[in-house]
Amino acid sequence: MKLVGISFAEFRSCHLLLCIALALCFKQVSSTTNETDGLALLQFKTSITRDPFGVLNSWNNSVGFCHWYGVTCGRRHRRVTVLDLSSQRLSGSISSHIGNLSFIRKLLLQNNSFDHEIPPQVGQLHRLRILGLHYNSLIGKIPKNISGCLNLVVLSLGNNQLIGEIPGELGSLLKLRQLDLSANKLTGSVPSSAGNLSSLEILYLTRNNMGGSIPQVLGLLTSLQFIGIGFNKLSDAEMVAHVGDFGTAKFLDPITDPMSPLPLGGTTSYAPPEYAKICEASREGDVYSYGILLLEIFTGRSPAYFASRDNLTLHSFVAEAWPERVLEITDRFLLRERESHLCPYGIFHECLTWLFHIGVTCSDPMPGRRMTMNNVANDLCHIRKKLFTLGLCQQDEAPMA
Repeated sequence: MKLVGISFAEFRSCHLLLCIALALCFKQVSSTTNETDGLALLQFKTSITRDPFGVLNSWNNSVGFCHWYGVTCGRRHRRVTVLDLSSQRLSGSISSHIGNLSFIRKLLLQNNSFDHEIPPQVGQLHRLRILGLHYNSLIGKIPKNISGCLNLVVLSLGNNQLIGEIPGELGSLLKLRQLDLSANKLTGSVPSSAGNLSSLEILYLTRNNMGGSIPQVLGLLTSLQFIGIGFNKLSDAEMVAHVGDFGTAKFLDPITDPMSPLPLGGTTSYAPPEYAKICEASREGDVYSYGILLLEIFTGRSPAYFASRDNLTLHSFVAEAWPERVLEITDRFLLRERESHLCPYGIFHECLTWLFHIGVTCSDPMPGRRMTMNNVANDLCHIRKKLFTLGLCQQDEAPMA
């Protein structure tokens, strides 16, 4: 059998050679791209100055980088899709080579001691969906080109030392659902471009130095479930200051929808569970809201943070840690405050344990087990008296064993 100008055998041989050439070419390209990820991770490792748990000891050429600690690769292309080094007490800076991990979808570096600035190369990670950098010591401004991460769903930069204004460019992150910039040193006002974040469910800006007015466009975000703006200097159009949309003094609108699961005004994260069944505000309900607020202040964690976690609430999170592990769940900002004032460790730990007990008891799911506000006030007065009679100490006590 002959084709045009060549025999079938010759055609088959050419086809086989072509397939081999393409396979070798693909292998070379795949090897090159894989090498890029491996080199980027090794450069990241060189920026780490402290690794107390030795989690990066496996990061060497004796084994493929897809088997390194904290690294997850895709099954097909063997590219890095997840880097999870959270809660490993790592110190150092975040290498700019992180921007070469072009297939990464989750970058989780929270609960460490990373310092220096957030590298602008993060904006090159176009597939990134979750960026967790909260609870570190990052400085500088929020890079404007994070707006290049168009698939970002969660951006969590809370509890760092970031300065400057919130970049208006973040308004282009149309898939963003959670934005946490709390407990930093941010200034300026909330950019009006935040009104473009149509998918946003959680906006957490508490504990900054922000001022100006609250953009009315935030009221158009129909997906928004929680907004935290307390401990700032924000005001509305009439220059009335606001610290949050919760509290015990709240006027309730008449109930118009008898089928509504939560007919009461306010943020659902602070509403007691019994409000889902009754259509009436109560004193015990206010106590519950106060307890949740107290736990939020001292843990630095929003109750909305636990909304997507099965069988875990802010109340249960603290209750499980109390009293042995209260320091582990305490906002690191408060711990630094204790160190700056040289307050004796024993007294501080005692008062902190007491405060968490108040918060847990007030937010008990059963209304009958909650404290009365008279008892809460008495306990808080005792705690205040114990702390303020200390004054500023000249020498800190060693932590208890």
